[in-house]
Amino acid sequence: MNSSGSRRQILLGGGMALGIIVFLAITVAIQYVALQHPKRWDLTGTGQYTLAPQSKQVLGTFKEREIPIEIVAFYETKEGRARESVRDLLNQYKDAYSDFTYSFVDPDKERSVALRYKIESYPTILIKAGDKEERITTADEETVTNTLVKLLRTEAKKVYFTKGHGELSPGQTDPQGLSIAKDEVGKQNYKV
Repeated sequence: MNSSGSRRQILLGGGMALGIIVFLAITVAIQYVALQHPKRWDLTGTGQYTLAPQSKQVLGTFKEREIPIEIVAFYETKEGRARESVRDLLNQYKDAYSDFTYSFVDPDKERSVALRYKIESYPTILIKAGDKEERITTADEETVTNTLVKLLRTEAKKVYFTKGHGELSPGQTDPQGLSIAKDEVGKQNYKV
């Protein structure tokens, strides 16, 4: 009985060792696949880390027209928190459109690059699509998507304000003026 009991222990120990080896192999394989094909999940209730459907629709238009998008963000290295926030946003765009590339440039350390792009203040984000480019200083989803829409347009749409008959002025900043309305229309990529 002694030899059958030790044989049983050897078989159980060998089976357990084999199970551990198989488990580790599966874990390594899953980790390898996850590293080769990264995927982000937004588990926040508000969808804070997910692009809006409108942004995805704009990126879909770029994909249909096969227009690559390149972004060069000019941020100082000391602005680490702001850079990471922008990087998170740009990663969301990159996840939605494979022909979307971005890079960060510290204009103090890489002065020649800043001069080549004629960057006068920072943070500045240069967005290039095809042969067009636009500059923005605010890096939020609304501003980036509106700029992409502007880059898609072949002609500038215009909004006219009439004057001379007692209408409110779009240049006035007081409560009687329309400067806020003018600014909001401008954010929607219309010329006023």
